Amino acid sequence: MRQLNKIVFINSATIRYQEVLLDGNVHFIGTQGVGKSTLLRAILFFYNGDTQKLGIPREKKIFAEYYFPNTNSYILYEVERETGSFTVLVMRSGAGVVFRFIDSAYNPEWILRDNQALEKWGDIRQQLDKLGIDSSNRVDRLMDYRDIIYGNPAVNAANRKYALLESKQYQNIPRTITNVFLNTKLEAGFIKETIIHSLSEEELVIDLMTYRHHLHDFEKEYVDIQNFTQVKTQDQAEKIIAYFNQINERQAAQAMSAAQLGNAVKQAEKEAQSQKTKLEIAFREKNEKQKKSDEKEKRQANQVSLIRGSIKSVEAKIREAQKKEREYNEKGITEILNRVSKQDEWLNTEKRLGEERSSLTAKFESIEQAFQVRKQQLDNGLDQLVNEQEKAGNLTNQEFQNEKEKQNNLRESQISELQNSLDEKLELIHKQLDVENEALTKIREKRSGLKAKVWYADEIQNLKKEIFQADKKADEAEGKIELHKEKIRTLKGEWEREEERLVTAKEVHKVKLDDEINSLQNQLASTQAKLDGYKNALYGYLQEHYPDWQETIGRIAREDILFNEDLQPELKKISDLFFGLELKLQHVDVTAKTLEQYELEKKKLTEALEKSRKGLARLDVEHIADLDKLTKRFRPKIREHKDATQKWELEKQQSQTQIEKKNLLLEELEQKANTEKDTALAKVETEIEAANAKVKLVLSQVAAEKNAIKDEIEKLEKSFAKLVKAFAQTRDEKQEEIERIFSVKKNEIKRRIAELLKQQNAKLKDAGADTARLNAIDAELQKVILELQFISENQELVIEYRKDKRELFDRIPEFKKERDKENGKLENAEGRLDELEKEHRKELAELSNDIKLIEEKIRKLKDGFDELEQFSKSDLFKDIETWMEAGDKAGDPYAIRKLIDEIRDISLSLNSLKENLRDTINRFLNRFSDANLFHFPTSLSDLQDYMAFAANLKEFIDENKIAEYQQRVERRFASILSSVSRETGDLISREGDIQKVVSNINRDFRERNFVGVIQSMELRLEDSASRVVNTLKRIREYEQEQGHSLGEHNLFNAQNGDANNKRAVEFLNQLNRDILESKRDRILLSDAFELRFRVVENENDSGWVEKLSNVGSEGTDVLVKAMINILLLNVFKNSASRKFKDFRLHCMMDEVGRLHPTNVRGILKFANDRNILLINGSPVEQDAMAYRHIYELRKDKKSQTQVRRLITVRQPTETQQTENLPDE
Repeated sequence: MRQLNKIVFINSATIRYQEVLLDGNVHFIGTQGVGKSTLLRAILFFYNGDTQKLGIPREKKIFAEYYFPNTNSYILYEVERETGSFTVLVMRSGAGVVFRFIDSAYNPEWILRDNQALEKWGDIRQQLDKLGIDSSNRVDRLMDYRDIIYGNPAVNAANRKYALLESKQYQNIPRTITNVFLNTKLEAGFIKETIIHSLSEEELVIDLMTYRHHLHDFEKEYVDIQNFTQVKTQDQAEKIIAYFNQINERQAAQAMSAAQLGNAVKQAEKEAQSQKTKLEIAFREKNEKQKKSDEKEKRQANQVSLIRGSIKSVEAKIREAQKKEREYNEKGITEILNRVSKQDEWLNTEKRLGEERSSLTAKFESIEQAFQVRKQQLDNGLDQLVNEQEKAGNLTNQEFQNEKEKQNNLRESQISELQNSLDEKLELIHKQLDVENEALTKIREKRSGLKAKVWYADEIQNLKKEIFQADKKADEAEGKIELHKEKIRTLKGEWEREEERLVTAKEVHKVKLDDEINSLQNQLASTQAKLDGYKNALYGYLQEHYPDWQETIGRIAREDILFNEDLQPELKKISDLFFGLELKLQHVDVTAKTLEQYELEKKKLTEALEKSRKGLARLDVEHIADLDKLTKRFRPKIREHKDATQKWELEKQQSQTQIEKKNLLLEELEQKANTEKDTALAKVETEIEAANAKVKLVLSQVAAEKNAIKDEIEKLEKSFAKLVKAFAQTRDEKQEEIERIFSVKKNEIKRRIAELLKQQNAKLKDAGADTARLNAIDAELQKVILELQFISENQELVIEYRKDKRELFDRIPEFKKERDKENGKLENAEGRLDELEKEHRKELAELSNDIKLIEEKIRKLKDGFDELEQFSKSDLFKDIETWMEAGDKAGDPYAIRKLIDEIRDISLSLNSLKENLRDTINRFLNRFSDANLFHFPTSLSDLQDYMAFAANLKEFIDENKIAEYQQRVERRFASILSSVSRETGDLISREGDIQKVVSNINRDFRERNFVGVIQSMELRLEDSASRVVNTLKRIREYEQEQGHSLGEHNLFNAQNGDANNKRAVEFLNQLNRDILESKRDRILLSDAFELRFRVVENENDSGWVEKLSNVGSEGTDVLVKAMINILLLNVFKNSASRKFKDFRLHCMMDEVGRLHPTNVRGILKFANDRNILLINGSPVEQDAMAYRHIYELRKDKKSQTQVRRLITVRQPTETQQTENLPDE
């Protein structure tokens, strides 16, 4: 009989050294805290080998530290077997423990030397080697230890001899022994846990928190999606997005205008200072130009005056020459010159005649002289008369000349005055004419300038430039948009391909897993069928009647032959012959499997099947997780490009809006420019007509003034001529009177001379002289004398004439040429003066215009600053101030007012849009509850919240997230249904195993009950009382019935009113409510059924009850629980080792100490009949003879645990005879 025979403590826990026999029922007695639990846990450790499942409280030392405090701390287990005992040595290694198997009964000599334990395994090994005892290698893995101790055939052959039993399905044994020791409660729930945990260490759990997470507000989510897809909701969403886009556009425009305003203000401040400087420079330049112009004009005017003076001087000479020429002509200067030019001729004639007369009178000189004196006296008298007449005539003529000169001077003075007056008037008129001509010229220049001028040229140019820049920006934005859209398409394509790959991989994997599961199920069914039916087949017969058949028949027999139940085998003789043939099979592999191999195969297949099922269960979850990973991988990238696209679309929209606005402004401005140009030109034409009229008027004034002066001069000339004529008549009359008076006297003298000459001639004639000739000579001499006298009288006049002719008359052409030259100079000088005046006026006009423009700019800047000052007091200014400060480009300094007006207009538009946005969002959100699926907030405070919501909604719709939510809910819907069905099915499937255990327990009790107070005890499974479990079962049933019509693609389609889906949704919502009401985090296998007890005690039937405490007294409850634990352990013990039955197990139950002695003996027998030894502890012993060994535990003065064996009952046979032994 194999069994744990002894446990030995060496420097372990608080025990220095103690050997405790375990070859029967053992009772430990002692007060609390002496170490009973320490011994029981050490014994439990032999069976489970798990330091974590010994019931050691967390606040206490761990197993390795407590039981192995020193390097020479050991626990040894001596195990009895049919071929001799072996020992398991446990020692510490690092933070854990290791096992060594020693092929011998325990002997203190291995470890103790001089009552001290050896510290090293090497020393112990030397001792073993000396004694020729075999030992195993170090075993440090829990599963390796269990496989060896429980006889798993899979372990290597060298360690198979250290087996307590022979089984590969032993796992329920250590679990059950552990659960029995640790489970002290009497409720059915804990009995259920014991049974469940004894079946498998793997805890079958349905995680309700996962379902609760998935089902959280599932119905609301379903309704939220339905609500979101309504037409009214969609219309409101479209309006919200439209308002949001418009607000963004307006805000962007406002930000741009604000930035432009900021730039304009900064530029205006610089421009204002610049324009002030320019104005000062312009004024200074104008003053300097005016001064220089005045100086130039003054110099030129002086030059003109000098030339005019020269012209007047020349004209005076010409007039003087002409005057004197007229006077000389009036005096008959030509005749005079002609007569005077004959002076020499007349002198020669006078000389010749005198000489001829002298020759004729030479003989008559005395007569001549006598008459000559008298004649001379008469000639002198005549000469005197002539002189007097001439004097009187000269006096009269002088009076005439004086009067004429006087009148002429008066005339010339008057004419001069008239000329000067005309000159003055003409000068004034010419100045006026110059002014009018200049004005006309200016107007004509103005007209030319207007024709050439482009109205609002700078503004138009700036607008065209802005349009060009905006168009450029729009093109750039279009390029960026297309680039980002292409990237989005690429990413979406990659995303779709990745999703298709995942879907394909999922389907392939699902098909593969389905095939694996089907294959594994078939293989498992085949293997289970072999294990269940091998006894009735050739395989079972060979197992029972043919030792080592695998080495012969097993090398050549097929499985279908070995498990054929129709062969009816019968062993006649064991032989190496095969149907009479002797075969050499050493080199033929064994094909037949042992039962242990089939069990191992079953285990592996079961594990593989469970793994495949879990893999299938995880497939949807992993698929969703993979899809979520794809979403997390691609969505941020797509979102990044969508944000960029939205940004560039906004930029493009703003640019296009700017282009439209600027084009309208340009069209209006060009139209305004053309209108103003036409108006200005029309006005200039009117001004030109008026100026021409003024010039004509001035010219008419010139003509009028000249005609008036001409008339006056003509009047003066006529008056002068009349006066001269009158004076000449008076002179002539006086001359005639003088001529008459002197003519009488001269005639008298001439008569007397003639008489004298007559007398002379008579004498001479008488004297013989040629008187005729002398008379002729005298007559001729008289003429000559008169002519010479005339020449002498006019000699001075001729000299003056010749002088005047030389100095004046001959120079008149020269004077005229000089005058013409001077007139040319005058014309040039006056032209130059006009040019200077025009040039200066033009320059000054330009400067004045520049000054006017600068002043206009300064005024505009001031108006802009004034407007800005007013604007800065508004709340709107505070809103845009940050944007203004952000401006970093050159702005239009004269656009402040226009930009402020734009900002105000945009603000008004924004306010309206914001109000519409708020109202529409509020109405939109009223459709959803506080905890809606989409996490839409139901109350928003400020505009920022509204805008953030609108942005999120836009993203939600742009990315079609409703489809994702639909897919997510659909996936969750399908996944939950499938998962609930699968996990619930797995849970329910284990009820069969539990029912089998319960049936075995009931059968075992019926077959081997001991006589006592318990006449009958029965367990049964009932339906779970958990509403959650029942709902899960209903969902599984419904899914199995209607699964073909439930799926992830038809929850929100046109068939969403399908009754199956509605019913499934109701189930899921009910499950969620049940989970919430249950306040449970998970459903265990123990929740899947209810365990009920029915105990008949002393003819009292408890009926089917849940708690053992309801059965009877406390002792009865303990007894029933002990019986159940023993039966449970026995069931697993028998199922674990079907072939080898000759072994015993220990069961540690402290509660047995509370039983009546009669019942103690009964329960001990109940356990021993099933090869189970009981170990329990209590403060005192009530029936000492009921146990094989009784140990008393005490603490010495050093708090060391002392274990003293009080009683050992010898059992020579397996009967109930006992024998007292003396104390040891």
